[in-house]
Amino acid sequence: MRVLVVEADSAIQAVLGALVRAQWPDAQVCAATDAVVFAEAMVRGGIDLCAVRHELPWADASAVLTAVQRRAPGVRCVCLTTASAPQVLLALGRRCAEEAVWHTATVDNAGLAGLVSAFAELDRTWTDRRTQPRPTGWQAPAANGPIAAAPPAIADSPPPLPAATLHDLHEPLRSVDRYLQSLLCRHEAHLVPEARDLVDKARGAAGRMRQRLDALTAPPHGAAPSDDVCDANEVLRQTVADLDAIVASRAAQVRAGPLPTLAVRPADLAAVLQNLVSNAIKFCSAATPVVEIGAEADGDQWQLWVADNGPGVAFADRQRIFGMFERGAGGQGQPGSGIGLAVCARTVRRWGGRIWVEDNHPAGARFLWTAPGVVDAASDAAGQAVAT
Repeated sequence: MRVLVVEADSAIQAVLGALVRAQWPDAQVCAATDAVVFAEAMVRGGIDLCAVRHELPWADASAVLTAVQRRAPGVRCVCLTTASAPQVLLALGRRCAEEAVWHTATVDNAGLAGLVSAFAELDRTWTDRRTQPRPTGWQAPAANGPIAAAPPAIADSPPPLPAATLHDLHEPLRSVDRYLQSLLCRHEAHLVPEARDLVDKARGAAGRMRQRLDALTAPPHGAAPSDDVCDANEVLRQTVADLDAIVASRAAQVRAGPLPTLAVRPADLAAVLQNLVSNAIKFCSAATPVVEIGAEADGDQWQLWVADNGPGVAFADRQRIFGMFERGAGGQGQPGSGIGLAVCARTVRRWGGRIWVEDNHPAGARFLWTAPGVVDAASDAAGQAVAT
């Protein structure tokens, strides 16, 4: 039983997770807190139930529900709302009926009690799909050692996203861009330079997110010879800019040495860096998180790493955490979906690399992965260090 909770509020996530596990103790609950995690969950597939908050801060709930139903028509959808006004609830009920939403509930005692009853009825009448094998495109790592390099053609990769699904996933980003454009049109003359800079950064981040969604429609990297080349220094600079909020909230220091030019898609490298750097900051218990990124040549490959000064990863968890919905002991109680490292593992495998984790001295964890370089890439491995 796999449940996707599309909700940014951690308290509501916790309540829904508790209700789901009360009915289905073995359920895996994934929380999609933004458009990127939601897109990754859609690519991953294998969802049995999806709960969507109507008042999402980053998307129109109808667009999210439409994306879920187009990508996986058999998924039961629940629409949740914190609204209490009768006219709002009536309009929402009408809209959900038109969109064939399975259940609508308010986030209060009465609404949640009704949701519990709906779960119980669903469990009695639902043909149990949990025991049926399903193609997932995700595999847990081997029992021992780092994740081995896979052949270039990845047989278990999910198919590219259909155009209709991609359109729906783009809708939240279009909304963000429209709001920012409206802000500039109406108030640009009154914006101080710092405010204008923040608007530009937000629009730039939305544009890069669109590029990552577009990358999901491409065939697996090994399906055909690729001419993709990216400057890892520039990709890291953009990634750190996208993570500005979490970096600033923890007063984190992000440092990097010169990085190489790699024969991979920029969006793929950005996905790996974003997940590893954000995890390094999020799970660090030190007063000042310190994240270091580096690379060294390894034949015609490059070995890159992200190291932190956090609690590290227990030896028993070092393979399991790369599986879908898996989290290490230190990740329990932290926000997140448990799919970030699985995304990293899948991405690295696509270009024929491997990824693993080891101790960082004197403290913390060091995530390492390999990536193909370009001819004479060593001469290109000179860039400005990123420092935040």
